[in-house]
Amino acid sequence: MSRNLYRAAWVLEVAIVMIVALIVALPIQDYERREFGEWYRHPSRETLQKLQEKRQEEFRLRCITAAPFAAAAVILPFFLRRIKPSSDHSVVRRLVQ
Repeated sequence: MSRNLYRAAWVLEVAIVMIVALIVALPIQDYERREFGEWYRHPSRETLQKLQEKRQEEFRLRCITAAPFAAAAVILPFFLRRIKPSSDHSVVRRLVQ
């Protein structure tokens, strides 16, 4: 495997980690808008509970969306370490011995 391809794979790894962080951290736009509007117009325990349930549902959906990326982010470094190109110093050591 060439060094440039190996470095590109590590850049992909970093990008995947950043995607996972963004998916988990950033909320889905307008996912709970209807429930929030209902709670804002009629504040009560029931409407607050519906709003909180919708927020939890949104977080679960974000986690489900991020799961395949997180799995790739965990597995990819193991393959990258296995196919790591040898350094020039190890080649010189072999030639000297």
